[in-house]
Amino acid sequence: MPEPLALFGGRPVQPQPLRPYVSIGQEEKDAALRVMESGSLSGFVACGDDRFYGGPVVRGFESLFAGSLGMPCAVSFNSATSGLVAAVGALNLGLGDEVIVPAQTMSASAAAVLAYNAVPVFADVEERTYGLDPESVRSRISAKTKALMIVHLYGHPARMDELMAIARERRLRVIEDCAQSPFAMYRGSFTGSFGDIGVFSFNFHKHANCGEGGVAVTRDAELRERLALIRNHGEVKGTRGNLSNIVGWNFRLTELQAAIALEQTKKLPGLVEKRRRLANRLSHILEAFDWVRAPLVEEGCEHSYYDFPMQMDLGWIGITKGDMLRMTQAENLPITESYRPLYWQDIYRKKIVYGEQGFPFTQSLSNQNSENYRRGSCPQAEAFYESRCLTFEICSYELEEQHMDRIGVMFRKIEEYALRKKGVNA
Repeated sequence: MPEPLALFGGRPVQPQPLRPYVSIGQEEKDAALRVMESGSLSGFVACGDDRFYGGPVVRGFESLFAGSLGMPCAVSFNSATSGLVAAVGALNLGLGDEVIVPAQTMSASAAAVLAYNAVPVFADVEERTYGLDPESVRSRISAKTKALMIVHLYGHPARMDELMAIARERRLRVIEDCAQSPFAMYRGSFTGSFGDIGVFSFNFHKHANCGEGGVAVTRDAELRERLALIRNHGEVKGTRGNLSNIVGWNFRLTELQAAIALEQTKKLPGLVEKRRRLANRLSHILEAFDWVRAPLVEEGCEHSYYDFPMQMDLGWIGITKGDMLRMTQAENLPITESYRPLYWQDIYRKKIVYGEQGFPFTQSLSNQNSENYRRGSCPQAEAFYESRCLTFEICSYELEEQHMDRIGVMFRKIEEYALRKKGVNA
């Protein structure tokens, strides 16, 4: 008899729950201690000299990160969400403007747009890369469209040639949300280097982290100034050019966080490369299953594998998404849902952010896109969430090749169980 699933009394394929991923080592501890011993935990001052840009460790981190991507400018933030908000503000987006955002992404990609009273318009995602579908983008462009928010979801680059061609043709600004795609590449260039501003995450469950943190990169010196102003209250003592249209916040990164982020940046290529090795092994293992499709890597691209999305034909083996989630959880190798379409959230369904009068939607959402938030608007994103796409959080756990092998064993157990249930000899 085949080994029964753990959900039904068998032994789990993975004997113990997976350990959380930890990328912090002695280098980060030593760097943090040096900052503590210096007594200076933050170096930001609202003045007209270099102190406006933070302390020496913050500036050192920014310089190292920018250089690692071949970019001239980087501005750090206390989170990637703050970086996205600052990017929207730096590009002068606001009331009356629409920004096209993928329907399937983390909530901050769209919420950042609302922070400056612009509105997100959701375009569908395409099947292979999980990024913005260029044809869907074209169908959403209205007279009010001012920018694209391109998200490199799960770590695979979106279709940048086509999307940047649309942006140039329609004179749209471009923000790249690279929170999940450090060192991912599209035709020889890193994600984050194509648009006006690229934003990366140093949140605790990313490839590299400093607890909470983020960093934006840009080639434009003026945008670098605007990002720095928004980060530091939009306020400076002394002359600093045109401060119009700047509402600033306290989005500053501390010297302590920056010290950890700096050391993590040194390790980042190796941290990404390990996930690639593991993902490649798992992709090879999954070739044995007709009902599972591993993430495809487009020609000329390099994936960074924040997540490992799989398209599954669960109907073929006769189980539901809920069955799969419960079975894999019991085996200590949990598979999770993909992102729920953002326009299903109440904030978009009810079209109310501030007050009770539908602001800013009533002022900014075009007639062309007035039905953008209804169910069925982005069928691919909805199908991925409801039945077709499940993910293994490959960046959340301490993993080795043996764990990839065990996922293969687990899927074989699930397949055998499902086929027996259908009365088919496995």
